[in-house]
Amino acid sequence: MKKPTQDMLEVLGLSDLSEEEQQSLLIDMQQLIFKGSVVRMLEMMSEETKDAFNEYLSGNPSEDEVMEYLEKEVPEAKEAILDTIAELKSDILAGTQA
Repeated sequence: MKKPTQDMLEVLGLSDLSEEEQQSLLIDMQQLIFKGSVVRMLEMMSEETKDAFNEYLSGNPSEDEVMEYLEKEVPEAKEAILDTIAELKSDILAGTQA
């Protein structure tokens, strides 16, 4: 199954780039999605949930562990991730048409 970021490379016509260049772009896009999703989820959290999340972060979890935690603790997590991906796609496409 393709990741949404791989689909973006195809939509942007970047699938002809070298494997190394594609991997670099994918990593950058995944970072943007991760950070954007976390921000969206923080906005959805109660103060109590934010406090628990901050305490969880003090254990220095990996990004994958953070996403698993958020998907468990924030009911709208998947929606936040999908919204972030859609916004990133839209922003990238708008930038290529400017």
